[in-house]
Amino acid sequence: MNAELVRLFMEAGLLQFGRFQDSSGTRPFLTNLDYLPAYPDILKQVVAETRLHLDGLAVQRLVATPEAVPFGVALALETGISLVYSRGQGKEAVYDLAGAYNIGHASVLLVNTTETLLFLGGFIAGARRVGLDIHTAVAIFDPGTTVPDITARAIINLPDALEILAAQGELPIQQALTVRAWIAEQRAAATPHPGAVRP
Repeated sequence: MNAELVRLFMEAGLLQFGRFQDSSGTRPFLTNLDYLPAYPDILKQVVAETRLHLDGLAVQRLVATPEAVPFGVALALETGISLVYSRGQGKEAVYDLAGAYNIGHASVLLVNTTETLLFLGGFIAGARRVGLDIHTAVAIFDPGTTVPDITARAIINLPDALEILAAQGELPIQQALTVRAWIAEQRAAATPHPGAVRP
């Protein structure tokens, strides 16, 4: 992972550490990825890192969720790969997805965070029905928690970022330990216990 990019995310406030409240409860970090387009130089580095993650993959279309459209546009401009994006209106894929596509396009899904993937099962299934064969997801940020059954890659992985920031003295050790404990709790909560009945 690119240590310089992690530092830039911290400097720009795209990644913050502390005590934050969101819809899922309290967490020891916050991402502000909606502001990434306000920092073109950082977005350019994100795109450069993403190209490395696309190497070796069959990719005929990029598919962006609504919040990842700026990421998708920047990546499409850099790679020349056609972008399909969600209008975010909650309609069926054939009415929701804007772009040039038909049957049989090997596709990569673009999201801001891997956490989003927990809620995109229907979106992915709908995209596949209209010919966008999504085989991999690429996220800007991965908090290190469990993701559903799709191959996911991330530009910034929180556990690795903690190591980098702690080694550079950018993050107090106790704060890094707090974040690691939160990640462990999230993973434990997402892991079925032996003998548990599956839904």
